[in-house]
Formats: sequence, structure tokens, C-alpha cells
Amino acid sequence: MKIAIIGPYPKPYGGISVHIRNFTLYYLKTHHDKLKINIYNTSNQKELVDDYDFIKRIPSSRLKINFILRPLGLIKPLIHFKPDIIHYSGSASWVMRIITLLFSKTLRAKSILSIHGAGFKNNIFGKNLVKTLSLTQKIIWVFIKNYNHIVCDNHYQIRNLKVLGYGDSKISLISEFIPPIMREEDYEKIPDYIQNFFTKNQINLYGMGWDANIDGVDLYGIDMMLKLMQQIKLRYNELKIGLTLKLLNVSDKYLEKLNKEITEKSLDNILIIERDIREVYPLIEKADIMIRPTCTDGDSVSIREALYFNTEVITSNAVSRPKGCIVFKNRDQDDFEKKAFSLIEKLVKHEKVKENIENKKNNAEKIINLYMNL
Repeated sequence: MKIAIIGPYPKPYGGISVHIRNFTLYYLKTHHDKLKINIYNTSNQKELVDDYDFIKRIPSSRLKINFILRPLGLIKPLIHFKPDIIHYSGSASWVMRIITLLFSKTLRAKSILSIHGAGFKNNIFGKNLVKTLSLTQKIIWVFIKNYNHIVCDNHYQIRNLKVLGYGDSKISLISEFIPPIMREEDYEKIPDYIQNFFTKNQINLYGMGWDANIDGVDLYGIDMMLKLMQQIKLRYNELKIGLTLKLLNVSDKYLEKLNKEITEKSLDNILIIERDIREVYPLIEKADIMIRPTCTDGDSVSIREALYFNTEVITSNAVSRPKGCIVFKNRDQDDFEKKAFSLIEKLVKHEKVKENIENKKNNAEKIINLYMNL
């Protein structure tokens, strides 16, 4: 059976690209003799973390109509590959989703669409659960409902699909989280300056994000992280508590602005990592607390990884969160700080806050079973 997966492959590291990579490593370890998979990489980065011949780059253009030209670049490689299933697992690009479906119909392949995070909600359904669609949304829905199967990562997406008449038997709820394939080299490649920062701190926080905004609000809550660390420095001046902040694919202008703010506020308890590290899961494992103050989200892979490694998680209630997370009110700085201070004080007293309760169900195997039974 031949499977064509269309979506991003690291770099950069984001929830979707990490999901696809962890699935790929699992597939190579367990099922490469049963399935033949090609990945058609939608990332614009030239550098890949893995040099597998089945990862194909989609031609890109600097023209303004690249969002149309790029999907068309799939025609020749897909005709040559002749897949049995085409699985779109990329970002919320309605053009890519529609063209992927058209390719599958033309090549007589079955089609799967994965919905990641909140993007599908915003460009198909609007910001709330709705029963009536605009003309544009209706046109998009005509195509989307013709996918053979849709994979969701949360119940909100499933509710919306059902409201619009998409059948239960054609929907699967599968978390994006797939445990990383842990390798000794990933730990050895952590630079000394990062290792030293972790070592000098009594409590280590970890956060990540990039310069994205939704309606003028910081998507990843980096502004809230900085305010938190400012208050931590004032409140716990006798303790060394540090935040390692991993930035994903940010502009030089944003990085300069962020570094300036950190310097002006004397936040020497924050270490920014922009490059210099290939895998982030060792940092998540080493951290005591992960903070994720996003203003909207999907089924966050990084949260699932933290729970998997028994790292405490403080996150917003922007969406339903997994069991084991400490949740604060979305964009409420006071509540965020209150939850963080409470957890820090428990960790200082060496109180055991929770056991590892992350769901160990094999989500990679669920996807492979879907391929085999579609």
C-alpha cells in the first residue's frame, strides 16, 4: 500500500511537523516493510533534520500566487508515485486542502484530512459553533465533506463536523502526540551554555513560541511569560528560577525587540534559544515546569510530551486541556502567576504534585490502522 502524506517536516519545529516526524520515525522502526510512504514537505525551510529519500520537497515560488502554484507542483510527483491514499496533514490552507482532494479524485486514491488546532474552526466555521455558513464557507465545505475520512485532535472539531452533517463513521479522534524516539545523541548535542543554564537553576521552566498574533493578541503568550519571570525574580530573589524560551522561526526584527525588552527589564533568568538545538524533547524532559499561555490552541504536542516525561504543565484554558495540566484563565496574568507561584512553592518543598498520567495509547499505530482499514 502506498501512502502520500502532505505536510511540514522539520525544520522548523512546530506541533504539526514534530507530529509528522515522530510518526515517520515510528513507521521506519515498525512498518516500513508493510507500507510505502512518501512525505511531500510543505515547509519553506531548505534544511531538513533527516535525509530520507522518501521526503520530497514541493517546488516553491516567490510570486504572490505561490499559494496556488505550489500545490500544483504536486501533480507530477503524485502521478509518478501512484498512491492508494493521499493524506493532507498540513496547515489550515483551504487551497491545499481542496487541491489535495482533487488530486485524490483524479488519481482514484482515497483521501484523509487531518485537522490541527483552531485553524479549521476559523477558516471554515468562523469563531463559534455555527449552523449557517457564508457562501465562501459553503464552497469550501462542498470539497471538505468529500474527503473519505477526517482525523480530528479535539471534540470541538468533531462537534462542528457533525453539525454540518459529516458522518460519525468517517471521523476519527486521534491525538497529535506520538512519543519521540529517544536517542542518546539528542542529549549529547545540547550545547554547554544550555546545559549550564539548567544546572545553575534550582527550578527550570520551559516555554516556546514565535511572533504570531490573533486579533492583536500574542498567540503563544510570550508577553505573559516575560511578566511572569519579572514577578518570579522579585518574589523569589533567594532562589534561582530560570525560563528556557525556545523560539520557532522568528524574524530578526522580533528577536531584536524581544532581547531589548529582556535587557531593559534585567531578566537574566531567561535564556532564549533560537537555533543551536535540533531536538527539544530533552529540554522538556529536563524542565520542572512547562508553561504554555496560548490564547488559542489545538491538542498541543508539547503539552503531551511534557506530561509523558512527568514535567508539570501550566497552561491556559483557551481549549480543553489533557488531564494532569494546571489550568489558568485565558489571558489572565494574575491567575497565571497565582498558579505558577503555588506550583513553585510545592516544588521547593519537594512535594510530589502528580504521577505520570499521560495517555500511553499508541497514536501512530491508530493512524497506520486507519490506512490499512480505509
